Amino acid sequence: MSFIKRCSYIAAAAALVLCASCGTRQSESSSTLSSSVSSSQSSAVSSAAETQTPKYTLGNKYYKSDVWRSVPLVTANGAARSMSGEGGVTVTDIAFAPSNGKIVFAATESGGIYRSKNGGAKWEPCNIGFSAAGASCIAVDPKNSNRVLAVGTSFEGCEQNGLYLSLDGGSSWKQVLSCPIGGTEFRNQLAYDVSSYSAGKKLTATVYWSREGDLGADGTTAEPSLYKSTDGGASWKQMANTSAAGGCEIAVVRSSGDVLCGSSDGLYKSTDGGNTFKMILDKPVASVCVSAAEAKSAFILIADGLYKSTDGGNTFTRVGDSTSAQNARSLAVSDFDAAVMVLQSSSGTSYYSADGGKNWQGSVKDTSGSFLPYVHRTAVFALHPTDKNAVLTTGGDYIMKSKDGGRRYTLSNNGVCGNYGAGQISHNINNNNLIYIPSQNYNGAYSTDGGKVWNYIQWYKPAGGNTYGGYVLNKNTVITCLRDTDNVYKGGDVYYIAATFDGGRNISVFTDCLVNSGQMTCVTGLKGNDKVAFVGEWRTEDGGKTWDNMSGCSNVLTYNYRTGALIGSYNNTVVTSTDGGKTWKKMAACDRNIIDVAYNADKGTLYVVTVSGLFRMEKGRSVFEHISIGAVGIRSVCVDPAHSGVVYIGCSGVRSQSDMSVLRSSDDGLTWTNLTRTAGDKRSGADGGREALSVRVDPKTGELWVSTAGHGVWKLPYMSDKTAK
Repeated sequence: MSFIKRCSYIAAAAALVLCASCGTRQSESSSTLSSSVSSSQSSAVSSAAETQTPKYTLGNKYYKSDVWRSVPLVTANGAARSMSGEGGVTVTDIAFAPSNGKIVFAATESGGIYRSKNGGAKWEPCNIGFSAAGASCIAVDPKNSNRVLAVGTSFEGCEQNGLYLSLDGGSSWKQVLSCPIGGTEFRNQLAYDVSSYSAGKKLTATVYWSREGDLGADGTTAEPSLYKSTDGGASWKQMANTSAAGGCEIAVVRSSGDVLCGSSDGLYKSTDGGNTFKMILDKPVASVCVSAAEAKSAFILIADGLYKSTDGGNTFTRVGDSTSAQNARSLAVSDFDAAVMVLQSSSGTSYYSADGGKNWQGSVKDTSGSFLPYVHRTAVFALHPTDKNAVLTTGGDYIMKSKDGGRRYTLSNNGVCGNYGAGQISHNINNNNLIYIPSQNYNGAYSTDGGKVWNYIQWYKPAGGNTYGGYVLNKNTVITCLRDTDNVYKGGDVYYIAATFDGGRNISVFTDCLVNSGQMTCVTGLKGNDKVAFVGEWRTEDGGKTWDNMSGCSNVLTYNYRTGALIGSYNNTVVTSTDGGKTWKKMAACDRNIIDVAYNADKGTLYVVTVSGLFRMEKGRSVFEHISIGAVGIRSVCVDPAHSGVVYIGCSGVRSQSDMSVLRSSDDGLTWTNLTRTAGDKRSGADGGREALSVRVDPKTGELWVSTAGHGVWKLPYMSDKTAK
């Protein structure tokens, strides 16, 4: 079949160049090829899925090498400084353990929870048993650092959201209250009453949660209200008639146990354990804080500045005359010395005070060494319980630390790797050291040394930048599928081909080369020829300078590693090409449009992922069998070209975290092992590989590479000969 659309490269002299020399003819109708799939084949697929016998099983075959390793996206400068975390995920809360300043937790919008055991110098993900996609608040029992509460949330409400409790310092979690809340919040919404501590039970018994209302996406309406626990967070009761206390900044006065709740409606106080509330101040309140250093004090931010109470929250007096605290937010006060405090102003600038808020000075944030550009977010703060000089905060989408009370912050983000890798990871077929990692929100990155050092490409000039798939042809040439979210080019939220021919200094955007597969796009190359590459339904044979629209293939997904033949999809049909993508023919048909494909060239086994799940077809057969092993949200599949019979699948719940995110088979798909760490298993190592959007194997090393939904990039070494005990 001939090509019927072409885009040509125009040399880029500026940072962004539009390439628009292609015609307007449409590609061959998708119905042409789809009509060749017989109705009996479609029925056979559906029937196989419905009547599948337990041929495929979930096993438990782990290997000593099954230890997840994080792949931080760092520059050469960052690698030289031993950086090991790019950030890339919005941090919504940071909390020290009041009884142990070495223990600190960070909640993220869509990457779950992180923990540090050395005061924030090094972080690790800790999401075993935590099923919500992200968290909006963390609180540690003031007297017992093993008891931790977290508010689980996501972009949309689901039953996995709500309250979670850990009894082992974050090593595992259990949901204790399901609430279909959603959205991103930055507020103190959990508060312990320290006067309720029980030495015998080793817990602070009374805890409050101020729940936002009407955030659910399940069709129900929830009123904002106050929830209370009297057993350290193990069980919860919704307090009656407390809508005024819902969705608030909340704090408990240390000396009395009285509850303070501040919101845009004003400041409310309860003296009877949250049963009733009285309005104290009829003005919008942005933040409410207390300090262990002054048991009767409370602090609030309102429009004209900082106010302090010395009588447990009954009356408040304005502190100082500085304008820095006007219209401010995110106040935090030291538990060691109440004169030390930090805040973020309405302009986004962070300030510190060493005299109780009488005077404020602007903080300096040193982001040198950061892989990602700085993006202004609502800042959160955490002050060390026994060191008034140690402060943690957020800078853009990464964590920073001050050693001088908030005067100067530097990166303290090692271990927090939160890249949202929508689209498939790619290794150059002919050179495994050339790797591309797509990113939703942060453009994308490529490596020329197998992943040791990465180069950030500013594909998109507006803030953010979304790429879905990419491919490195050589050290200077990279191609990708770029989403025009902000309508910078021709208008409309659409997907284009973009390329750089000088390592990212100049970008060429082919605005007439629309990529219809969008977020499902796979960008790949051709075995033996690095001039030929593919972005969705487009093909280049001159290294990305001109593009032709293919007939009969909408997405090139993999290749036959023995012969080099290409394998792709065309709606619900698997297609193949033996002439480098010039012509395509049908291999097999499935029941739904295809998301991903893998092929065991040694045995002739074909794997297909659709919205219906994972399907397998053995050589010589004409019907797919549904692999039903309990995995849901399957996004990707791949085989190990160097080790026959090894297959991986990646799964993501997106709105919630899956306990079965990465699975492996070493017998060509018959038996599967869940590689995601779960509560009760005996494996050690990092809690990595969660929320897998893309799984791909390094064709030479056999390492599995996993790109995730907000949990960064991970890899798993090729399995050793001996199983783990």
